[in-house]
Amino acid sequence: MEDQIRKALEFLRQDLRMEEEAAALYARQAEEMEEGWLRRIFLENVADEERHAEIFRYAIDRVEYSAANPTVSTGIDELDDILYGGVPEGYAVILISPPLDERDLLTEGFLRDGVDRDEAVLLITTRLRGVASGLATERPDRFYLMLCSPRADLMVGDGPNVLKFQGVENLTQLNIALERFLRGISERGGGPRRVVLDIVSDTLLTHELRVARSWLTDLLTMLKAGDATVLSTLDPDMHSRDEARTVIDLFDGHMDIEEREADGERRRTLTVRRLYGKKYLDRELVLDRDRLTRR
Repeated sequence: MEDQIRKALEFLRQDLRMEEEAAALYARQAEEMEEGWLRRIFLENVADEERHAEIFRYAIDRVEYSAANPTVSTGIDELDDILYGGVPEGYAVILISPPLDERDLLTEGFLRDGVDRDEAVLLITTRLRGVASGLATERPDRFYLMLCSPRADLMVGDGPNVLKFQGVENLTQLNIALERFLRGISERGGGPRRVVLDIVSDTLLTHELRVARSWLTDLLTMLKAGDATVLSTLDPDMHSRDEARTVIDLFDGHMDIEEREADGERRRTLTVRRLYGKKYLDRELVLDRDRLTRR
């Protein structure tokens, strides 16, 4: 690693300001290595000095940015790199994606990363998958679940960390029940720092757009008032473009998962489209299902 740093410093000497900043970063290196990401990118096997310098510039930029812009890790290193550390703390970001394994693995990873960091997390959904069901049982002190389905009693057992609600037909009562649930979570040791909202598409299918938008505005306001960082999902194939745009505009950030063909192979990629007032790298992330599963 020290050889890589020295090579980068030599390359950066053509820019005195960059050399000074790189030297300052090197001086802070030991402390920042505890974060993990800095060690990882410096250990990247890079052949040319220009790429070493690019890594250094990014590291300097990210260290300075992170000092004033706290983030919440997505649980995926490569996506955190694009987002300069993760989802901006307190933001609500919507992930536009068909019902793909990669989408589910990303949202599950976001919640699991929070539990691993001993944070309270909340999943609001109409369906229950294996990972969420396991976390609800294994970590009832950190994983909270609001299951909105008439079959909720058949899908999950009762517990202080589980709220069952009969679907998304009565949005006013849904928000009232959720507000009461959040109050109880806070009393048990602090409200959820992360929320995955997986009921937006179901709500749009059940209610007219005006009603769904008003409900979602109130819900996001409630969640953000508790200092939660929200990751929501929306299936674009279930709604018109105008409906999707109306919902997307309510969020601070917007990411897409798309499937496309490249080099004769079908690939699923994630792209950050918007992150209001925050930095992110303008590049695609190729999603590897096997790697996401192993995390």
